[in-house]
Amino acid sequence: MSWKDIVKGEKEYTFYLEQIEKIENMLERIYDDIEKAAVDMTEKTELSLEQARNIIKNIQKDTINRIEETLQEYKDQLEFESSGEGLQ
Repeated sequence: MSWKDIVKGEKEYTFYLEQIEKIENMLERIYDDIEKAAVDMTEKTELSLEQARNIIKNIQKDTINRIEETLQEYKDQLEFESSGEGLQ
């Protein structure tokens, strides 16, 4: 394995780590927004906090699912890269 392959592998590994961090931060912000919206909805309606959360999560379900699928893809690719197979 040449040094170019090692550098390329390191760059790809770093890329996937950075993308995973960004996606995890995005998910965290979405869940924070859901919680804030649920609290607001509870104050304005007679719904319980849990009911409000479920309604909002259901509205955001497709977006959350796509983001979580992308996160898993990046984690799988990172595992592949770190196994050494991605360097070949």
